[in-house]
Amino acid sequence: MTLSAQDRLDILELIARADNAASDRDPDAYLALFTDDAVLDGEQGEYHGQEGLRRAAVSVWPREPPGTLHLTLNTVIDPADDAGTGPAPDPATELAAVARSVLVIVEPGAEPRIVHIARITQHVRRSSGTWRITHRNVASSRAPTTGAVPTGAVTTSAPATGNVTTTGEAS
Repeated sequence: MTLSAQDRLDILELIARADNAASDRDPDAYLALFTDDAVLDGEQGEYHGQEGLRRAAVSVWPREPPGTLHLTLNTVIDPADDAGTGPAPDPATELAAVARSVLVIVEPGAEPRIVHIARITQHVRRSSGTWRITHRNVASSRAPTTGAVPTGAVTTSAPATGNVTTTGEAS
């Protein structure tokens, strides 16, 4: 199966909309991007279906500092059959893909700081012309405030201090 350039753009927009909904703390907008039987899993637990995802969102987001921004970086999209996810869907009726990325949650301000970093794997499916998330896995990567950075962690420096700061949870 081959994904068109339009499919890839649509998947990137789907992921950006999920980040925007999480940043806005809008569970309805967030849930609209998932299939009815979607799964969300990671350190925070495993949640199934729309009601499970709603419970996850309303319990995780309040633990973040107010106003945090959810930013996705370095998204790589593979067709589902190329990603080791089992048989490809019937391309006449639907397409499937896997998007792997890094999520950085940032607390904005005069000296922005990284609140959390995670590797995200999202299985997405296009059915009836619309892409939706079917499975979202959140694998946290916490960078320490001092010392070496763990393998696979992504860090940045606050502009005024040059210090790396990470705390909190991810969604």
